[in-house]
Amino acid sequence: MSRRPLWDCLWDPFSLSFSFFRCPPFPSPSGVRQRTPPRATQRNAAQRSATQRTMGDSNDSSNTTKRINNNNNNNNNISGSGTSGTSSTATRPVNAAGRTTQGSKSSSPSSSSPLGRKDRQTLASAVRDENGEMYAPPAANLIKQAPAGTMPGSVMAPRTSAELDPEDPRVVKERLWSLCSSYLPGDVNSLQHSIVTHVEYTLARRRYKHHIETFYQATAHSVRDRLIERWMDTQMHYTSKDCKRVYYLSMEYLIGRSLSNAMHNLGLSSNYARALRRLGYDLEECALEECDPALGNGGLGRLASCFLDSAATLGLPVWGYGIRYKYGMFEQKLFPGKGQMEQPDYWLTRGHPWEVERMDVQYPVRFYGHVVAYPSVSGAQHGFRYSWEGGQVVYAVAYDTPIPGYQARTVNNMRLWSSRPNREFDLASFNEGRYYDAVEEKERCESLASVLYPSDHNEQGRELRLKQQYFFVSATLQDAIRRYLKKPREGQTVNQEEEGGAEGGSNGHAGDSTASFDDPVYMNRYSSQDGGVWKPRIHGRSRHEFVDFPNKVAVQLNDTHPAIAVPELLRLLLDEEGLPYDEAWDITVRTLSFTNHTILPEALETWPVKLFERLLPRHLELLYEINSRFLDHVRRCYPEDDDLPRRVSLFEGDGDWKRVRMAHVAVVGCHAVNGVARMHTHLLKTTLFRDFDMIFPGKIQNKTNGVTPRRWLAVANPLLTELLIKWVGPEHGIETDCSSPNSPTSASCSTPSGSDDCAAPSTWLCDLGKLTVLTPLSCDPTLQAEWEEVKLQNKRRLLQMLCSMMQPGQPHHPYHPTHGVHAQGAGMGGSGLASQMLDVNAVDPRSAMFDIHCKRIHEYKRQLLNILQVVDRYLRLCDSLPGGHEQHLYRQMPGRPAGAPNLVPHGPGANPKLVIFGGKAAPSYWAAKKVIQLILSVASTINTNTATKRYLQVCFVPNYNVSLAETLIPGADMSQHISCAGTEASGTSNMKCAMNGCLLLASRDGANVEIAEAIGESNIFFFGYTPEQVAMARDEARRTASERSMASDANPAEPPLCAFDPARRAASAPPMAEPLPKSYFEGALVADSLPSPSLSTATNAEAAAASASASPITHIPSESQQPAPAPAPAAGTYGGALPGRLARVVEALRCGAFGDPSAFMSILDSLGTEEDLYMVARDWDAYVDAVERADAAYLDRESWTSMAIQAASRMGPFSSDRAIEEYARDIWSTEPCVYDPAANYPDDDRGDEAHRKKRWIQPGYRHQRAVPSGVSLEKLG
Repeated sequence: MSRRPLWDCLWDPFSLSFSFFRCPPFPSPSGVRQRTPPRATQRNAAQRSATQRTMGDSNDSSNTTKRINNNNNNNNNISGSGTSGTSSTATRPVNAAGRTTQGSKSSSPSSSSPLGRKDRQTLASAVRDENGEMYAPPAANLIKQAPAGTMPGSVMAPRTSAELDPEDPRVVKERLWSLCSSYLPGDVNSLQHSIVTHVEYTLARRRYKHHIETFYQATAHSVRDRLIERWMDTQMHYTSKDCKRVYYLSMEYLIGRSLSNAMHNLGLSSNYARALRRLGYDLEECALEECDPALGNGGLGRLASCFLDSAATLGLPVWGYGIRYKYGMFEQKLFPGKGQMEQPDYWLTRGHPWEVERMDVQYPVRFYGHVVAYPSVSGAQHGFRYSWEGGQVVYAVAYDTPIPGYQARTVNNMRLWSSRPNREFDLASFNEGRYYDAVEEKERCESLASVLYPSDHNEQGRELRLKQQYFFVSATLQDAIRRYLKKPREGQTVNQEEEGGAEGGSNGHAGDSTASFDDPVYMNRYSSQDGGVWKPRIHGRSRHEFVDFPNKVAVQLNDTHPAIAVPELLRLLLDEEGLPYDEAWDITVRTLSFTNHTILPEALETWPVKLFERLLPRHLELLYEINSRFLDHVRRCYPEDDDLPRRVSLFEGDGDWKRVRMAHVAVVGCHAVNGVARMHTHLLKTTLFRDFDMIFPGKIQNKTNGVTPRRWLAVANPLLTELLIKWVGPEHGIETDCSSPNSPTSASCSTPSGSDDCAAPSTWLCDLGKLTVLTPLSCDPTLQAEWEEVKLQNKRRLLQMLCSMMQPGQPHHPYHPTHGVHAQGAGMGGSGLASQMLDVNAVDPRSAMFDIHCKRIHEYKRQLLNILQVVDRYLRLCDSLPGGHEQHLYRQMPGRPAGAPNLVPHGPGANPKLVIFGGKAAPSYWAAKKVIQLILSVASTINTNTATKRYLQVCFVPNYNVSLAETLIPGADMSQHISCAGTEASGTSNMKCAMNGCLLLASRDGANVEIAEAIGESNIFFFGYTPEQVAMARDEARRTASERSMASDANPAEPPLCAFDPARRAASAPPMAEPLPKSYFEGALVADSLPSPSLSTATNAEAAAASASASPITHIPSESQQPAPAPAPAAGTYGGALPGRLARVVEALRCGAFGDPSAFMSILDSLGTEEDLYMVARDWDAYVDAVERADAAYLDRESWTSMAIQAASRMGPFSSDRAIEEYARDIWSTEPCVYDPAANYPDDDRGDEAHRKKRWIQPGYRHQRAVPSGVSLEKLG
């Protein structure tokens, strides 16, 4: 679309003067929407709004708008206002269609007067149509009107004495409420005007200088305006109902882009697209300008974001709490030969329009210091109260982000904490010339919120991690207690005006002034002026205030990172609120709940006691007290097991090695513990927390994870969403734009074309179980054809993204969806896809299988197993294709025997394949970074072979994030989830892929087992050991290693086959042809003619025999040239030779065929030994068999498509809505608290309550915002 300057709408090109702007007059609107007070004129206001909307939309759809006559070729004077800044009431003659007649003259007496400021504002909403003509928008409420009681050109009329009467505060509050009692409209013209207003006033952009990034920012602010209205009403409603609130604590959130998701949940996507299109911009291009917030890394953060979305959709009062990381985790750079390199992720460089800074919401957080005991006058245990004093104090500052639910009836909050020093600047040090000392405290404090998961390989990094965890936990718990105490309860007196803040728009911005550090609530309650005696609160609060605390507050700990909440909440109740220990501990346990996400030892955090003693001395004392009381209980209940106290203790080790077990702290201090998949929960009960399950029967339960279909279907895959709308049926439809000719419901829509009232409530996006109606239709030819077309379009979109990421000449923007990727491909030897030599043009999306393996890089996720299989596939392709070996290893190769087939039926090459990896490795995780380096070396080698790249290419997508996943997952045919059994807690990418019709190749681990039960094992490619078999194999490996070690001490033997010994291999290897020099791998390859990708008619056995006998490679023997392999060892044993095809792969890697082998020799040496903890060698045969089964299934496209439809239609149990409902029912004991403005109109003349609720979700409906029940106007001040 060709873009025109936005401000072309402000002048007539035929009467332009360099000194003045002129414009034609507009008729004064007769029905400008007024913001009327509630109750008095609700019915009339609703009727006027409905009439205006109907008239405006009808005029817009029938092209009957008033158009401006700009055909003034004779430079006739165009009428303007008589006085600059006033609105003229003169109008031009119009015909029946509403157009101005040609040659009409203005009736204004001063037609030559310059265009005033208000006239330019009036014309700000004028746009050009397809023919270039200017026309005025029909919505009259876009034109700014002078307030009532003013004369043209005059100042506002003076107010009456009644209006200024300070003795009548209700009049003032009534007026304040009336001014904000209407929701912002959502029609196209209003949205267009809102965007332009933000361009000029919020962003202060000049009229002739604007950029697409400017319009993204303006559109985001416009959407945020509409979110904030519902956001404030939601929080006020929660306060009025005094509902139980949930505080979800997570170290990371992967929320992804907010613009598209917010528009969809508001039901305004189509209207915003039309508004931007009229301004010359495309919504999708504007959305690409948004940068993914760098607040997370893997599935843990994405799960938290899905849960927040579902909680808002279900109307549950759930707030997310975390840290606002300034530089994220890191931005991933990829370099061949080096692997992953980390750089700061500057995601906040140009601001984040979705967040609201709350400088009035701050809490002090203390580190270091010492503990002082004071005599207590309240009869506390041992007669003392304790005060944590001294040390370093930093302030946690709140940043709020609205989280809209579907249809935006509930908008919850995500509150992230940033750090601020107690003293930002030391002026005395600065004046003395010690400039760095002046800002030292500021720099030290801000490091708390700089980076997610700082490297913990040194003491400073470990301390920073613990400080981060305590920092956001302490601020969150202080926020929860303050909010709880704002509500009057038994035995409590609260200032009525303070309570009237009622959360404001985000939990009481005005009310949050109670967090002032002059408030005794947040000051030290121990003063030497009082004789060093602990004194009760002066607020009139008593211990009875917190009796109801667990019934109004629930705190969910997402993994072990926030487990420090157990001693922190206990400390706040004991030391700050003055409760006795037994009551404080009971409240703590009933309030907190814990979700475990892994059984891996490195994820179950333990902290040195010395670090705790130095950083959090009071918390260490409390942990000792908790542990002492808990172990006394264990000894009394289980006296026969002497070792049980040691196993369940909160501490492990002795002396300098003594550490705090944070997982044990969480289990003991929470009333509920849950796993995230059925298999994972079973392992928790039988292995990791077996003793705790005996001590606390019933505490450990299962809550299988889920993902939100709004993000991963409606936003990520709109083409599939439209298909589902069409086939599921109108009774299960979702909000659509009926004015679009491609809309599946446009034929049956009874509303006028282009009307905003055509939205229908959705059901299947909030209840995926209703998609099962597609299961019996999976073999329908029409559905299959449409499904395949959707998949083809998504695959082409994926290829376009890869192409844009690797073209160095393409202009890029730091806020592109591939943020940090465009620049990587720039220049010779760049880092990214360009350096991997990926040839997108050689990939045919119609025939190639897109196989993705995108997730956090970790040994247990076994990306190594996948890349080894890719090498095996490539070697077999070289055996099968003419010129395959010549293009890789040797300059000259002997000719192939006559009649040798080019391809092996149902083998490699039968299905062209594009293999895509993605994910980040922790900066200090050496083994995972070596796997990335291996993948890059293999990819750059395979992609340069012109004989095979038509059938196999490999790439590693850098900087994998939510936005990339929204393109990769819809375009994938198959996704691999091959973690070692018993190591993956659940996984969520498997759910996203299956939900989008992408078949899974999976191990029997995590939620894969439950997915197979839901979609049918015939629709998933399973392989590998079970967790029990893995445990047996590891035990056998340890025994074998011990026996081998004892035997080698007595009689040293030759190293096993997998151990690399250059001298031994050189002596035993057959004669080798002269290898190519290193320069050959770095230079350009000579292209060879590619064979046709058709299948040969030879049988599998014949083709394999011919291929093996024709293999010209001598130093890498093919399978037929190898000696007969020894029988496979029994399950659970190690020590045998590597499987034949795996041994060939290892040899190819060792000889340098895929780059310098020294870079990844260590991970090759571990294969087949006791160091192969994640069963790569043992699962090899089963894994390769599963890949070949998938290849064979992909040849039958009808069967493959049927499997994909069945898988997608049966994914209802894996919606995060189901998971959140279970959390709310079984753990949090909370219920939905939905604010429904339509329910506040009992006199609505349009019908019953259901109809009123339907009106509420319609984007263009304008109605009054009613006062929530239970909130008086006196409290709104």
